[in-house]
Amino acid sequence: MKKIAFILAGGKGTRLWPLSRENYPKQFVPFKDGLSLFQMALDRAARTFCPEDIYIISNENYRFTILNQIDMFGGIKKPARDKIKKN
Repeated sequence: MKKIAFILAGGKGTRLWPLSRENYPKQFVPFKDGLSLFQMALDRAARTFCPEDIYIISNENYRFTILNQIDMFGGIKKPARDKIKKN
């Protein structure tokens, strides 16, 4: 059976305010070694799953932040990152 990973990154992260903002919630704020919680989740997923088997579920408002953090992380390359779709 094929296994896939889902990374949930759509919350507002209000419990970390004022570090986080409505358009820049806690999952995207840099923490350990300059990586965000989102990037740390990507790193953990990338150790177990192929990039094409990692799916990110988020709010459309965070689309460009997610794409930027994926590029900064470097763990997911094209064409897998191009699978981001509107729902």
